[in-house]
Amino acid sequence: MTRQTVQELRNELMDELGAIKKALNELKELRNLKEEAKELKSLRKEMESMLRENRDLKSQNKKLTQRLEQL
Repeated sequence: MTRQTVQELRNELMDELGAIKKALNELKELRNLKEEAKELKSLRKEMESMLRENRDLKSQNKKLTQRLEQL
């Protein structure tokens, strides 16, 4: 192998290593986004539950207010 061939192979390997590192970073970012999506989904469910509870409490409050007014 000539010195030039060795250098060319080294350059190719370095390019491939760079591509692999970039792909790994993208994979890590995707995993982070997946975790964030799970957390957001959980928060959304919690918020929807709280909104339902709030509607129920408003309805109870309205009924109690009407009963008080009747008294």
